[in-house]
Amino acid sequence: MPELVIMRGLSGSGKSTHIQQHYPNHYVCSADLFFEGLADSQGTTYRDVFDPRLLPQAHASCLREFILMLDGVNDLVVDNTSSQKWEYENYVLLAALAGYNVVIVEMPCRGFLDVKRYCERSVHGAPMYAMEAMFERWEHDERAISP
Repeated sequence: MPELVIMRGLSGSGKSTHIQQHYPNHYVCSADLFFEGLADSQGTTYRDVFDPRLLPQAHASCLREFILMLDGVNDLVVDNTSSQKWEYENYVLLAALAGYNVVIVEMPCRGFLDVKRYCERSVHGAPMYAMEAMFERWEHDERAISP
């Protein structure tokens, strides 16, 4: 049965490392890839091109890529922060309709000390106030597993 893994977690929480270790053969869809593509096309870095005003475009690009991959790719990962359930429910619904087994993985964040640590090690340079806001609005999903 094909599988969709929804990776959830703050920037710097270890999502990408977890994917590399546990889902190395899965096709990854991510809003980050939009910004990485911009950076590559401009010969610069993710931090140089990241603009929060472009997040709607980045997430639309991620969803579009996901929909294209549903018809032919057996194992997929959607790798976004997804601090609230509504942010990934369309992926869950579409994958279920296409016959995928859906696994939701939440990277742990136990409090503001973890938020600070994730902020310091994040490669994307999210400011502490943005990380705190993500943590404050986090919705736990009872369907999720935690590594």
